[in-house]
Amino acid sequence: MEITIKKTLGDTEYIFKVQAGKGKDALIMAGVFGDMPTVCSKCGSPVHLSSHKAKEYKFVEVVCNNVPKCGAKAGLGEYKDGSGYYWKDFEIYKAGAMPGEGGEMPVSGGEPIPEEQF
Repeated sequence: MEITIKKTLGDTEYIFKVQAGKGKDALIMAGVFGDMPTVCSKCGSPVHLSSHKAKEYKFVEVVCNNVPKCGAKAGLGEYKDGSGYYWKDFEIYKAGAMPGEGGEMPVSGGEPIPEEQF
C-alpha cells in the first residue's frame, strides 16, 4: 500500500510517500506525517523541516522560523519498542539552563533514530 501526504510548512510544500506492506502500517506512518506541526506551539510562527546526522543516527525536527525571539524545536521521537514515531513538544533553548528546564536539548531535541530504520 502506498499513501501520499501533502504537508505545507511555512512557504514550502512537501510531498511524502509512505509505502508499507500492510494497510495499518502505512496508515500509522501516514499519521506521523499528518500530525507534523505546521506552526510553533510556543509563539504561533511558521516552522520549517530540518534534519541532520550524528554518527550512526539521523535526527528530524520541526524548527520555529521566529529566530532569535523563539527558535523552538519539536523533534521526531521513536517509541522505545521501535513500534512507531511521534512528534515531541516544542522546546526553547536557553543558554545555561539544564535539560528539561529549557536548556540544551539532546543534539536536535529528539531521540536518536537508528539509521537502518530510514
